[in-house]
Amino acid sequence: MTHQILAAAALLLWLPFWWRVVFRRNDSKGEVGFLMATVLLALVWTGIATARSEKHEVSIATARGCAVLREGMTKAEMTLKMGDPSRKVTEADTRGPGAEAWVYDDARCVAHVLEERVRSVEYE
Repeated sequence: MTHQILAAAALLLWLPFWWRVVFRRNDSKGEVGFLMATVLLALVWTGIATARSEKHEVSIATARGCAVLREGMTKAEMTLKMGDPSRKVTEADTRGPGAEAWVYDDARCVAHVLEERVRSVEYE
């Protein structure tokens, strides 16, 4: 919603300068303002496109979920594919020393890690 408001404001700022340039061709001040407004509009549109593409990439990673995880992956590979977990829970009591459960709340899954490698993945 914020992006839409920002884009509308930039467009509304740009329109009066466009009007002056189109209908008053001999006004050099209008041309400078038009140029500045056009640059501002371009920057706003670029910012919006960048923010939306980043948001889209995050949603794709979340949509894939833990399906990208495989048994035997290292912690580094898992972090590279899924990012940092929402939380890490120790499982030393049930699985032995160094055992952890990496919980990914957004993807709704848990990766069980033992000896620095993924041993199993559970889906909620």
